[in-house]
Amino acid sequence: AVQLVDAGTQAQLWITSYKPDSTNLEEIDDDVVSRVSHALLGAGADQPRHDHSARARREGAHGEYLAGKVALRRRTPEGVAEAIRYFESAVRLDSTHVDALGRLATALALQLSYGYRTTMGSYPTAARALALAQRAVELEPSGGEPIGFRAYIEYLTYAPLDLVKIDFERAIALHPTEADVAGWHALLLLREGRVAQSLEEARRAIELDPVSSARHLTYALAALGARRYDLAALEARRASETEPELRRPRQVEGLALLMQNRA
Repeated sequence: AVQLVDAGTQAQLWITSYKPDSTNLEEIDDDVVSRVSHALLGAGADQPRHDHSARARREGAHGEYLAGKVALRRRTPEGVAEAIRYFESAVRLDSTHVDALGRLATALALQLSYGYRTTMGSYPTAARALALAQRAVELEPSGGEPIGFRAYIEYLTYAPLDLVKIDFERAIALHPTEADVAGWHALLLLREGRVAQSLEEARRAIELDPVSSARHLTYALAALGARRYDLAALEARRASETEPELRRPRQVEGLALLMQNRA
């Protein structure tokens, strides 16, 4: 039984009953919203019902996006695949959800970066990731995160260096506290041979997100490039402790030990 009561007078404005089952819950929801809207706003009040449906989709999309963010932090094959499913669901519910588009692009790119096997080839995956990141930038051209997502995919796909640098610099200027972007920027600096700057940027990324396995792994990679093998082994171990099922940190730790003649 559902009723609408005037809060001031306790007068009953509308009442009805429903018999819900697994097939009609959405219809009942729409009917309640429509009837309440008509009771409050008059017979021509169709818009609140549409607004309610749109809001429900947006809220559902954001819930899926948040679940995807949690899964993506694991960086394991299962975690990344789960994150992709959540982000794809969010985008289906709300095709303008900038964060879901950008994180979906990132998750696809991470599958390439970590070398995970997928049902889609590397080049189509990269193309899809770049298109999603570009869509996020178009929806939010002044947002630091979308530009950072695009910069990371450009970095992975060996886009012209000047283009990648411009995107990273814009992303950091607009959103200096985004740990992922700082970490990815450290990798670009390492590719450029700017080892000291790469170490500093990787350290800054850890300060922004100290419990991220990805950020400790990036610091380990920067330390490898700087030939600071003790630090590389330590940070790789920290990444493994944060996410024990992640394989890549063990590879980096093995390299660091090998470079110390600790075969």
